[in-house]
Amino acid sequence: MKSSLKLLVGVVLIILTPELKGQGTAFTYQGRLNDGASPATGVYDVKFAIYDAAMSGAAVSSALTNTAIGVTNGLFTTTLDFGNVFNGVNRWLEIAVRTNGVAPFVTLSPRQLLTPAPYAVYAANAGTAITATTANNVGSLNSANIAQLNVLGNSSQATGSPVVTSGFITGANVTYGGSGYVTPPFVTVSDSTGSNAVITANISGGAVVSFNVLNAGHGYSSGATLIVGLPPSTASQTFSGINNFSGVNTMTNPNNTFVGSFYGNGAGLTNVPASGVAAWQIVPGTTLQAQPNAGYLLTNNSQVTVALPVAPNLGDVVRVSGGGAGGWKLTPNAGQTIFMEDVLGVGWKQRSPESGVSAIASSADGTKLVAGGYEVQIYASSDSGATWTVQTNSPTKTWDAIASSADGTKLVAVGRTSPSPSSTLYASTDSGTMWTARATVTNAQFICSSADGVKLAAIFDGRIHTSPNSGVTWVSQNRTNCYLLASSADGTKLVTAVFSETSTTLYTSTDSGMSWEPRATTPAGYWYSVCSSADGTKLAAVGDGQVYTSSDSGVSWVAQINILNAAAIASSADGAKLIIGCDGGPIHISNDSGFTWTPQIASPVADFVISSTDGRRLIAKRGASYLYTYLSQATSSVSGYLLGGPKTAAELQYIGGGQFMLIDRVGSLRVY
Repeated sequence: MKSSLKLLVGVVLIILTPELKGQGTAFTYQGRLNDGASPATGVYDVKFAIYDAAMSGAAVSSALTNTAIGVTNGLFTTTLDFGNVFNGVNRWLEIAVRTNGVAPFVTLSPRQLLTPAPYAVYAANAGTAITATTANNVGSLNSANIAQLNVLGNSSQATGSPVVTSGFITGANVTYGGSGYVTPPFVTVSDSTGSNAVITANISGGAVVSFNVLNAGHGYSSGATLIVGLPPSTASQTFSGINNFSGVNTMTNPNNTFVGSFYGNGAGLTNVPASGVAAWQIVPGTTLQAQPNAGYLLTNNSQVTVALPVAPNLGDVVRVSGGGAGGWKLTPNAGQTIFMEDVLGVGWKQRSPESGVSAIASSADGTKLVAGGYEVQIYASSDSGATWTVQTNSPTKTWDAIASSADGTKLVAVGRTSPSPSSTLYASTDSGTMWTARATVTNAQFICSSADGVKLAAIFDGRIHTSPNSGVTWVSQNRTNCYLLASSADGTKLVTAVFSETSTTLYTSTDSGMSWEPRATTPAGYWYSVCSSADGTKLAAVGDGQVYTSSDSGVSWVAQINILNAAAIASSADGAKLIIGCDGGPIHISNDSGFTWTPQIASPVADFVISSTDGRRLIAKRGASYLYTYLSQATSSVSGYLLGGPKTAAELQYIGGGQFMLIDRVGSLRVY
């Protein structure tokens, strides 16, 4: 026999024979045997033994070996009698199989926990059961301490009769189809002499309509009877005590109603009310420990402090609503943070090293900044503009353009002595401490750098120039009348705007500026700003107040929102987050590549903006005025908190790693 023989446990039933009047200890076992991945067919010897544990343990019966059991399409039936071994304690059945005396037995794994049917043997002996001495206490059982069942179902059991020919089951007839069947029931043949017949049922419309004889068995008498399994109960049941349902319970009737409280994380619930999974709880006090998946209406006229759930599960939600006059403060626990976007823009802070900022550049993470003004030395900051240091080894110039590598170490700046148009290009490889003159240029307008600081592109005298070696040498390209410039992170994909007497046109290059393709034209208009994602596939531009985006490196463009006075645009590395500076209006932010926009009503006016690669740190300035920086805020310890005033509300979701994210709000909120 192949060692791959195994019992398919999921379809095994243990069925008590119906002759209860002459009750013995035998019962009928019906199972399914697979040979590898396929149902077995043939004659097999099967050995059975009863154990007191699922693994190891002790045998509580002698082993039974039933020889020459016929198996057809994996199905077989046999009779087992272990004597009085069922005393109410869990029992496990171990099975071993071999091919009709040819090979050694192969023990199947795991052992099977016996279903209640053999315990009918134990119940039938209740008159002499070991606990029968306490039977006089049965009067104490009543509706207060047992669950009540009110069974009035409309399903019914099917019946049938076998056709016996020369001891074999050659057919079976349906005498009553029954009702309420969802899956085909198991069918057994009961007879005092025959064995091993296997019969299956077919159902239609909830009733049994026919039988299939898969194994004719042998030795059956004319008195053989057919037993069809019961359909699932459709009874109306009332449970009045405390009832625990540990299995999977499926309720498909849409008219089900429940009275009382349900607890848990709400996983899998659908079609819940708009107010959410959990009902709102009214909180009149000033302190509260929030629980997962709960909403709290805070009614106190003093500020209410709400602590976030201590041990949330992924996806858990908590809601707070300030119904009182004092508002509320939502605090994280140790190791927790609250993350939210400052949609109002109240997080913008003035960070200028001095009032005249003419050029600014940033590292990829937005922490290292370098700036220049009018007839000054270069300033540098390593804390996102909070503090600035004069780079004493830098020359004193009027700075027209500055660019930075992603790590902020390689810098390039163009400075001149006003009012001369002649400029000197300087480079630094140590975040601005030391500077080296690289080239003399005229009318410098824009300069940009690859992420590694090696490939540079700039506009001098309206012509594109590129450098492959951090500005040591420069190549004049064939694109003239240019006035805007943006680059991919690797420096190969460039986009510029070209001016003519009738229009301005966007051009793109995929070979570091050696060749160019015309893309988008603004008739009788003007392109004000352009930006690129890190890979150069997502572009965005502002022209005459209209925002345009491209997702194919500029081949096609989509007109998005029209923003009055839009003057500058910047992008995160993935192109998903865009920022627009308005010369005469608030900054606008998009988190979906330009499809929707939110004005930051408390933000500064700006005609120049920069974004970090993750889109969280932003920089803005207007002309030669002050420089402003912005950080999408998050609390990082228990000292931080989310603050809401009266008539404000917030909904937060736990996203793992100790982080709660604000997913909905009403009114103005602040993070501290």
